[in-house]
Amino acid sequence: SNINGVISSYCPVWDDVAEEWGSDEADYEITNNPAALIRWVLTCNANARARTAAQIDDDTLGEFYEFCETNGYAFNMYRDFTASVFETCQDIAATARAAVTVKDGLWSVVADTGEQTLVQHITPRNSWGFSAEKRLYNRPHAFRIRFRNEDNDYNDDERIVYDDGYNSSNATLFESIEFPGITNPALIWKFGRFHIAQARLRPEMYTLYQDFEHLVCRRGDKVRVSHDIPLWGSGWGRVKSLVTDGGNITHVVLDELVTMEAGKTYACRFRLVDGSTLVLSVVTSVGSTATLELQTPVAEASGPEEGDLAMFGEADSETVELLVHSIQRAGDFTAQLFLVDVATDVYSADTGVI
Repeated sequence: SNINGVISSYCPVWDDVAEEWGSDEADYEITNNPAALIRWVLTCNANARARTAAQIDDDTLGEFYEFCETNGYAFNMYRDFTASVFETCQDIAATARAAVTVKDGLWSVVADTGEQTLVQHITPRNSWGFSAEKRLYNRPHAFRIRFRNEDNDYNDDERIVYDDGYNSSNATLFESIEFPGITNPALIWKFGRFHIAQARLRPEMYTLYQDFEHLVCRRGDKVRVSHDIPLWGSGWGRVKSLVTDGGNITHVVLDELVTMEAGKTYACRFRLVDGSTLVLSVVTSVGSTATLELQTPVAEASGPEEGDLAMFGEADSETVELLVHSIQRAGDFTAQLFLVDVATDVYSADTGVI
């Protein structure tokens, strides 16, 4: 006889109050949350080399679980083929704009949440070999997305997701795309709009090289870059010395000259010794100078120190925010970083005009 039905996964889930994963069957729930399923694939008996909790970045997976719950991301896929553990986890992660990675020796995930934290500051002083490549293509008017519709007994269906300015009456150029594992029509719409926005707002790939400083970056991290080739910012260097008065820093002296023009406001961003960022407004001094007068003195304890990396430019544009797309290791502790624009508007493409 034949049995027909829809199978649900029953496995440990994340407790957002205790901030821990369930450890026994009493804590199991029926779930299609990608984070829970990734962890289950890694630890369950079906994995011939099952991982232990000590081999998994449980805190990051817990944050990812909450991200998936908040956005309604779910993995529902009919898998009638053999795949490796890594490939299976990648398929699951892709349904939540994420990828599986190994971080500090632990299985983890990186997700394009829009809330990535700043981890690195990059200028020509701590990088080299900058280049950029812009992808030019004939933009489609809409995506045709085939999927199994959970609202229609998981039968094959199709949804058309239009770019801004197009609809059924004027769209003539279509491209096909699929999101395996996504069965919710609303999520199909969101992913379609997200990818339309990415193609429009993240068309360039920037690359540069770093020495061992690249080790603080991982795929998906946010970095701030100041560079002369794409005209991001107008100066950089390191803090040479400080002028203080009563425990406050009033002037910062750089080891490079910067130029200011009349009628413009300027700021300088510093990478502090703990890796955090600090932006200070600068008094405009027309001409070239290495001494920056701070508009508001800052306490020595919380200000820049000698040797800190400095990134100078017009206020709010002394640097640009980029995301680490990937990292390619090279010899002698160097690596090539591939970067894309943060382009925060991609995250709201499913709620309004891009």
